[in-house]
Amino acid sequence: MKNSLKYAFLEFVNRHQLILPGQKVLTAVSGGVDSLVLLHLLQVWQPYFNLAIGVGHFNHRLRGKAADTDERFVRSICERAGIPFFGGRGDVKSYARQHKFSIEEAARKLREAFLENCRREQGYDAVATGHNLNDQAETLLMRLLAGAGPEGLAGIRLRREGFIRPLLFAERAQIEAYAAAHHIEFREDRSNRDVRIRRNKVRHKLIPYLQREFHLTDLKPFLNLALTMQEWLPQLYREVERLWKGAVEVESENKIRLGITAYTGYFSQIQIRILERILAQLAGAERRLTFNQFADFSGWIREGKESSRFMLPGDIAAARAEGQLVFEPAANFKKIEVQQDIFPDDSYENRELGILLLASLGEKKGVRLGKHPGVEYLDADRLKFPLRLRNWRPGDRFQPLGMAHPKKLSDFLTDEAALFLPRERMLVLEHHGEIVWVVGSRISEKYKITESTGKVLKLEVKKL
Repeated sequence: MKNSLKYAFLEFVNRHQLILPGQKVLTAVSGGVDSLVLLHLLQVWQPYFNLAIGVGHFNHRLRGKAADTDERFVRSICERAGIPFFGGRGDVKSYARQHKFSIEEAARKLREAFLENCRREQGYDAVATGHNLNDQAETLLMRLLAGAGPEGLAGIRLRREGFIRPLLFAERAQIEAYAAAHHIEFREDRSNRDVRIRRNKVRHKLIPYLQREFHLTDLKPFLNLALTMQEWLPQLYREVERLWKGAVEVESENKIRLGITAYTGYFSQIQIRILERILAQLAGAERRLTFNQFADFSGWIREGKESSRFMLPGDIAAARAEGQLVFEPAANFKKIEVQQDIFPDDSYENRELGILLLASLGEKKGVRLGKHPGVEYLDADRLKFPLRLRNWRPGDRFQPLGMAHPKKLSDFLTDEAALFLPRERMLVLEHHGEIVWVVGSRISEKYKITESTGKVLKLEVKKL
């Protein structure tokens, strides 16, 4: 046992070419048994690889004095061994609150950012972390329970963006036995025993249950599954890139368009990756879609209503327009107050809304209904000016052209296939408290042109 892990480590590293001769490797050392065994093994094989070794330690400031003691402990090990030490600190709780992450996710992001910055600034080729096979099994089980797709089932990556995991083949028991055999001192994080934490519950409850009741004697199948999925992922990413280049239009930093036909022609995992990439670009931070969120979004697309929008993580709104999905921050749709009197031969321009409205009085003779989009005609004989242009309000009622009875305006807006403006910004034209026109959509049945109409009010709305 004393040397079996030593040679298994070398075989695994060489088989996957995780470390090449002459490289500089920054080792992430928390002070726990995994990371210190990793450091010991790298020191053992340092002459073989002609390695330059450094240590990075990140203090998450979550455990008070215990965390500070861990930092001093790792620093002292490096000083005794003559290994360069690089320390970092971060306020994980504040970062988690600010970005709406779990504590575990926030800690990982800050830690990895520190290690990657240290790697680049100090000229190291890779950051080696002490993740082991038990970590991989726990990760995969948690993701299976959450309904993960191919990317989730790839688990902890063997290598990714400057990080390598040379101990991913070894079970925790092997690592602990190696530490005991070589008298390696380490620190233990008491929070690892708290089964209120989901990962710890999987570690201390679920895996022992599987071992006891289902004779799970070897965790290697978890490693094999993850490595198989990791081999397949590059093809997935290539297809995502192809879809991005062929169907995505970045109109501005706050608006992205996606062709519906191209998007729906791909299978779900590529669709999810495209959506997450759009969300990350618009929200300014990584956003993940749950299976239920994606299923609801797909159902919304199938409904085909251009008048509705779908809210996605990061407060990003999606809408349909002319065969495309249009993604924008929800803040783009904040209500813009409009209260404006409209007279005959009047015009109203609103650059915030991006519209121009024209009103002109004329004779009925020569009017051709329905020939021009955005143009409507009202029976001017029934109107008294000024009319009032305003925002629509909950509780508004309206009798749409062609209908025998009034209906709630909110229901009308929901039923419309396409709205001229986003729902929150829709405008109405009012005559003495009665809606005569839902701007860009439909006039009132009560104010339509009839055989007895003499004069007409022509209304035209355009987008600037």
